[in-house]
Amino acid sequence: FAFATNNYSFSYTPNFITVISPANNSWLNAGRFNVTLNQDGICNYSLNSGQKNYSMSTQDNQSFSAINLSLIQDSQYNVIYYCTNYSGSLNNSNIISFKIDFTEPNVTSINPVDDYSINGETIINFTYEIIDNLNMSACDLILNNVIVNSTSNNNLNATNSILHSVNIGNHIWSISCRDLAGNVDSSLNKTLTINPIVSVSSGGSSSGGGGGGGSSGSIVSNVIVPENNVFEEKEL
Repeated sequence: FAFATNNYSFSYTPNFITVISPANNSWLNAGRFNVTLNQDGICNYSLNSGQKNYSMSTQDNQSFSAINLSLIQDSQYNVIYYCTNYSGSLNNSNIISFKIDFTEPNVTSINPVDDYSINGETIINFTYEIIDNLNMSACDLILNNVIVNSTSNNNLNATNSILHSVNIGNHIWSISCRDLAGNVDSSLNKTLTINPIVSVSSGGSSSGGGGGGGSSGSIVSNVIVPENNVFEEKEL
């Protein structure tokens, strides 16, 4: 008898897992899990060393995501991703730790007070206070529904400030802050008016007959419009 021999060759490409979220030792306000593979496959994730295992959704068999809204406030979790490619190769990620916080910060604007009015374009010190159980990631100054300035230098239970130059006109402003877990709160809107500095002119003329003479002239002075809209003229 004669036996035929066949030679088979197999190509093996290990599947590499790239963790998008969560970052290690981060805070989250919901369980958001995202990974990618370098080839087609299937991924799942496990919480707290396999106590619970969860499937993940995908549209292209390489990017996987899942949202878990059953996690508990102030709890710490560990997550591991397990992915298998279509050749049957199994791989897993490193252990990633994260904490959960659902508490929104409480942001209160202090100054300028509501309906504040001032004359002339100026730099204003916007002050506010934050109460929260976590530090802030950043706070934004919102002027007329647009973020115009931001700061990451904020202290809890203390007065914080953002400087910004405000143009002439009527404005609405507020402060919005987000903590390390992504929870957001905004202060109540306040109004702010920047009045123009108005220039007025005053002058006079005189004449005399019989060789007499006169002179005419004009004196212009900057006048600040007071809140009662009564002009006060200053002669130079």
